[in-house]
Amino acid sequence: MIKQPLLAHIDSDVQPNQALKCLRLNQSTMFIIKQTHQLISEQQMIERYMNPVKYYLEIGD
Repeated sequence: MIKQPLLAHIDSDVQPNQALKCLRLNQSTMFIIKQTHQLISEQQMIERYMNPVKYYLEIGD
């Protein structure tokens, strides 16, 4: 049985470390930016979190 990804609606001014609090074990997550309706995958959010240059940027940047 394939689980549907969890949808997390976030604001564009949220930092990646705050957005990653929505992650759940054994459940993939897709992030939706409320202002632009842009989809960001869990992997993209983790990569942004791990990048020291982008860590402090807001999601909308």
